[in-house]
Amino acid sequence: MARFSRTLIAFLMLLLLPQPLSASEDCAPGSACRDALLGYRDSLDNIDAAIVFLLRERFRVIRQVSELKRRYDLPPADKERERAKVRRLQELAEDSTLDPAFIERLWQVIFDEAVGRHQQLRQE
Repeated sequence: MARFSRTLIAFLMLLLLPQPLSASEDCAPGSACRDALLGYRDSLDNIDAAIVFLLRERFRVIRQVSELKRRYDLPPADKERERAKVRRLQELAEDSTLDPAFIERLWQVIFDEAVGRHQQLRQE
């Protein structure tokens, strides 16, 4: 899985990011530097949109999980699963040269939102 993730990330980076410039170039409007900067910003905008789309899909599935948990009176949180998920994501982060502590903080926000949604649905 980690090899696939690294390959996917490398492929996406080739598709989304413009080629780097030399440090000696001027970054005035109309320059190659400015064009590259705008290209990087476009890439970031596309990546941000993809993240939002993926989060929307994740929370769509969370809604289905919430409905199942409500139907079978399951608790809104599964701390053991969350811990296992964070460990797996931290390994992926290390393989991708990301800070595992950052990934843990990010996923805690996502888990907290998911649990909140589970609790909200339970009250409906």
